[in-house]
Amino acid sequence: MTPGLLRSMYALLTSDGSAPMNSQAKAVDEAVLKFLAAGGDVELFPDLRALNSGERDKYDLFWAAGNRVLASLEACAADDRHGENRTLLQPLSVPDLRRRIVEQLVSEGHPEPTAPCDEWISFQFAPRCPSRTIATRHTGRWDITLKVISTTLRKSNEDSHYCNALELNVKAFLHDADLVLEREFKVLLEHRQQQDRARQAGQGIGWGAVLNNPDAAISTGDIERYLTATLERIVRVSNDDKCKVPTGEPGNPVGTNVRPMAAGVALKSVRLLAMDHSWHRASITPTVTLLSDVAHGFETGNWRHGQLVVSIKDSVLEPSSAFRNAAELATTVLAACAKPIILDKRTDGGPEQNTTFGSVQLADVALWKKTGVDLCIHQRPAADNSWINEVEGCMPLLNLGMQHQATARLKMDPKFEDLFANEGSMSAVRAKIDSIEDASERQAAEAAWLASLHGSGGPIELLQQRFGRLVYTDRTLKIQPVATSAEIAAMHALVSGIDASWRPEMTTKPALLKLEKLQRFLEKHTIRDKYIVCVFKCGDPDCEFGCGPLRMPRAAFDELIGNRLKAKCKIVPHPEHTTASGSEHFDKYPNLKGRPTSEKHMPSFKPITEPSGIDKRADQQTAKAAAQRSGNPKADLWHAASARCTIGCSECGLPRVLYSLNRLSPEEKDLAQSAVDNVSSFVCGATQLFDEGHQLASKLFVRSANACGLPVEKQYYTSKQFRDCCTWCGLTDPLELEDLESLNLNGAKGYSICKRCYADGKKVITFGKATKTALHQSKAKGRKRAKKAVVDSSEEEEDDEDGDDEEEDVNEGEGEGEEDEDEGEGEENEDEGEGEDDDHQYEVEIILAKKEFTEPRKGKVMKWAVKWQGFDETSQMTWEPAGNLTNVRSEVDAFERRLASMPSLTVFTAPAGSSACCFGSTCRHQSDRETTQNPCSVCSKNMHHMCASEHLFLKPFYSELEHSNICFDCSLLIALMEKRTPFGLTGAQLMFEPYYRQLRGVASLAPTPFGLGALLTTKALKLFEPDALMARTLPTTPCQNFSAIVSKPK
Repeated sequence: MTPGLLRSMYALLTSDGSAPMNSQAKAVDEAVLKFLAAGGDVELFPDLRALNSGERDKYDLFWAAGNRVLASLEACAADDRHGENRTLLQPLSVPDLRRRIVEQLVSEGHPEPTAPCDEWISFQFAPRCPSRTIATRHTGRWDITLKVISTTLRKSNEDSHYCNALELNVKAFLHDADLVLEREFKVLLEHRQQQDRARQAGQGIGWGAVLNNPDAAISTGDIERYLTATLERIVRVSNDDKCKVPTGEPGNPVGTNVRPMAAGVALKSVRLLAMDHSWHRASITPTVTLLSDVAHGFETGNWRHGQLVVSIKDSVLEPSSAFRNAAELATTVLAACAKPIILDKRTDGGPEQNTTFGSVQLADVALWKKTGVDLCIHQRPAADNSWINEVEGCMPLLNLGMQHQATARLKMDPKFEDLFANEGSMSAVRAKIDSIEDASERQAAEAAWLASLHGSGGPIELLQQRFGRLVYTDRTLKIQPVATSAEIAAMHALVSGIDASWRPEMTTKPALLKLEKLQRFLEKHTIRDKYIVCVFKCGDPDCEFGCGPLRMPRAAFDELIGNRLKAKCKIVPHPEHTTASGSEHFDKYPNLKGRPTSEKHMPSFKPITEPSGIDKRADQQTAKAAAQRSGNPKADLWHAASARCTIGCSECGLPRVLYSLNRLSPEEKDLAQSAVDNVSSFVCGATQLFDEGHQLASKLFVRSANACGLPVEKQYYTSKQFRDCCTWCGLTDPLELEDLESLNLNGAKGYSICKRCYADGKKVITFGKATKTALHQSKAKGRKRAKKAVVDSSEEEEDDEDGDDEEEDVNEGEGEGEEDEDEGEGEENEDEGEGEDDDHQYEVEIILAKKEFTEPRKGKVMKWAVKWQGFDETSQMTWEPAGNLTNVRSEVDAFERRLASMPSLTVFTAPAGSSACCFGSTCRHQSDRETTQNPCSVCSKNMHHMCASEHLFLKPFYSELEHSNICFDCSLLIALMEKRTPFGLTGAQLMFEPYYRQLRGVASLAPTPFGLGALLTTKALKLFEPDALMARTLPTTPCQNFSAIVSKPK
């Protein structure tokens, strides 16, 4: 315990009022008293005011009434409390509090109450700062104080934690990449130095080493430059627009809306004046870019250290856009580093920087091509969390340059002043210029408007001068010119160079899906997710898109990009919860890199199949309230008759219907269309389209049950007033929509679907009563035939010989034979008695063939021959259209791969008896002459066993053959003869027919298994019992062992 504290305690306890011994002791005593007073212990300080003479109870009635008023205000404000935070200030001021207390006393029967002055009332509050001297004058009678509202509340977002973790992964990846690049460049430099020393010593290094070196395009000078500084390897920029700066009319300057923090320095004779109103139609937009010091960020974790670059543009004719920002960023990056390797771009989620927008993704591609980087990363934070962007912390500095400042544009030529005299907003000025039909006049009007802002002595030049004197992290701010139309057109040309059919106005998802080449590029060179977009080089010198040579060593590319893509991993891993991290935290980058990750752990990532119950109830309440306002409680707001217009979602691009129970007047229609055109951030599920008090706020509604991922509402189609579009992507091109009549919808009708969505497996949304599905009919027929199949295999083959009834029925596939027609009623009854079978899920075992059929009203329809699991008879196979196989695309793809692996006649180039493998160019061991060959068990041709057992076409049935060494032709023939396939005789014929079809029309065939199989499959030769076949004249060479193989039927 200090001596000062002991001395003060002694003085208080003994009432010792002696003066301190010196000034130092006096200061210590005063400090101790302040400390004790701040503690609030009233027992330590006797209230000597009780000894004062006068009317000590003069204001007791007023203080008691004040207690009651404050208690009532506390109760009224309870509903407005958010924890310890309040947004409502009651009372308004100290005089207002005094007036309320007086009114309370009058209402209680005290007509002329005595009230203290405002200052004395304020001294009854708790002090704002207990450590200040004036705090000793406050009594603390009331637990209230004077406060100023603090604008520090931030809107939360469910993805905030996820995006923060993603940002940490990006920074960790950059640090990892920096270490890898530095290591590989050192290795490459050492290798170059060894080559130089060998060259100087007269030792040749060999042209092969030069030509086969993947890093030959990297010069030694570039390697040395990349090793000098991290900024030469990795560039990180943070970009955002500052709020618009109001600009007044000529002679009427308007303040910048920046509250002065302190008095500015000015000549005594100068008056700083601005208009007393803030109306304006011109404004200026500063675009701020922070070029972060990457090395400083790695060392300290502070990424706000770096060079600040500002470009100031006219908000009317130079608005921010994705490609304008990309052009300006390219200038900033290339000015800082001539050949960067990795570019990391961080922005907010505005319309010009939202990573889910097609225009932003294409602008990122243009930025990637312009800078030539190997990898471009664009990341944005969650909605309402732009404050986390590093450049946001630099904005207050610009406020210093704009305080005590008023701006006004320069005066234009009187002709143009008159032209814009009646236009009261930026959009009106822009519309006025666009309405000028003459191109030269329109260009002159644009030039005049821009000159009034960019001209000498204009507002933009004034702000450039003021910003140019600011200093940020020991660096003077750089002023960068605004991107010109030519520079923006050059960025457009970079995208057009990828796909010449692309045009700048094609930015929506439906429009981009039509560009096949651009889609191929995006699939190969980009990773596009909700909060991050990566554009990268493929490393292929013969890339069809000309992505250019790598700037990083090939080993570094494989480690950072190539190997991750091959392993189906993200370049920057998505945050995920793991067992080690738990469900409350995301795992760290070292544990996630190199692992397949996805957005499944993002809170907003919820595969939506139907609207939520909350949204449905909200729509019911909205409809009920609208019906009551209309005077007809039974009116249905969400009916097709109430559909008025549509609005597009900025995320998924689908049109969403706007409803109104009452018809809109022509003025209201124009107002609604104008509002829809100006809304750029509408997202499915949003319900508030108009501000409170808007003319249409209580007339026009949108369903909150809409969500991105759900198809277009049926009211869009049933209202019959909107353009037909795909239910899943919104595509409106009629040439790209599927012909619904050609699809098997089982008797139901369907809403439109585009060809791409249908090919991707999207289902057709149907309505109306569906008939029994073709699959159900065919399987019921199969069950019936399975029960009736009592004949043995010989009788079955005899039926096939007599009229090919079995094969004909399989080929027709729809069961149009007389037998089925006669027994249609019995089959229906049988289905009724087999409820369990009807619910059975039939599984596809294998797809054997495909064939084009001609059907009434449908024309040519492609169908696939399906062998069903558990139905072994070939008569139970069915021909199914594509509509019945949407859930087994993997089996269809496997069939197409087998079909593609079917060899042509030219691949079997090795003659009989040759030492080469008889599989010819399809041999798996062409380069390995050491592998042992064995003769075919039938025809004695030399072959490798693996060439047959691992052949994609032979694999499904090769293991069923008794002999393990059989060539390609003999395998097919024995499979046909002995039915050693799991598909039966007819199934094998269907499967092998495309192979043997190559010999149709050949007049003479060599007596080989190939020729015999061709005759059998093309029906030039009937297949009876093997014994009957053996009775015919068979060639003895080269099939000397054939009779031994087929002498006994299976």
